[in-house]
Amino acid sequence: MENPLRYETFKSENPTISSTYSKNAEELVESMSWEEGDIIMDYGCGSGQFMTEYLFPKIPNPRCICGVDISPNMIRFAYENCKNKENIYFAIGDIMDKYQWTFKEKMVSKFVAYLVLCYVQDYRGFISKVYDFLKPGGQVGMLVPFSKAYGIPHQLLSQEKWAQYAEKKELTNHSSFAPWTYAEDIDAPSSIKDSLLSCGFRIDRFTVNDIKLEFPSIRNLCEFLCTITSALSTVPEKFHDDFMEEMIDYVTSNLGSSRGVTTHPGDNNSSVISVEWKFLNFVATKP
Repeated sequence: MENPLRYETFKSENPTISSTYSKNAEELVESMSWEEGDIIMDYGCGSGQFMTEYLFPKIPNPRCICGVDISPNMIRFAYENCKNKENIYFAIGDIMDKYQWTFKEKMVSKFVAYLVLCYVQDYRGFISKVYDFLKPGGQVGMLVPFSKAYGIPHQLLSQEKWAQYAEKKELTNHSSFAPWTYAEDIDAPSSIKDSLLSCGFRIDRFTVNDIKLEFPSIRNLCEFLCTITSALSTVPEKFHDDFMEEMIDYVTSNLGSSRGVTTHPGDNNSSVISVEWKFLNFVATKP
């Protein structure tokens, strides 16, 4: 995602999204074993909210917390959010790119990736990198969302009308959801578990929760999908309205189909849009 302010504003205006994220964030933090003097990395720190609201208040005297993100916009926003807190540092980096990763192996005792793995194409390679990066006895904790709805922006950007802009923008693997997060023929949670074990991790917690998120309208859902990816910024600003309207038309015409989006009656004779989501919450230790 490229617009942290839009992302935080959207969450604050949508209590269902905010409460779901908060519940899962709290469960992840509570599932990990924190110690004084921990060196913690919040990878894909985004706006810094997870760090300031969930990590910092719960952890007893960490040596430092380092927030890392590939987006300069996010790092600038996070720094402004956290600049008055001690022992918090920020850096731009990509663990999958050796030219953008200056950290040493066996450096951190805790590695947290909250709502991050879903943007990574090669999750097996990512997990292997995390294993190398952790100290012996270190822990990794991740929250990974899955939804067939994640494929909606991809569907539009693959059409000839919009694909030309995606190519010019050189859309990266980190700016949109990885296909395994919405593909029907992939059992991603099982594959992630196998990857953890094959790397040498000991799995401490591994749960998958089925959740239905509700949105007041199809437009609101599409705005959310554009907020958590760079789909909208891929096309020229003068075409933003057209892109959004086509996304709304696509969702409307595919209600109840393979995208997991349905509608049901709400209050005051209104309709509520319901979307199927899965949240994988896991913690693993490097022996």
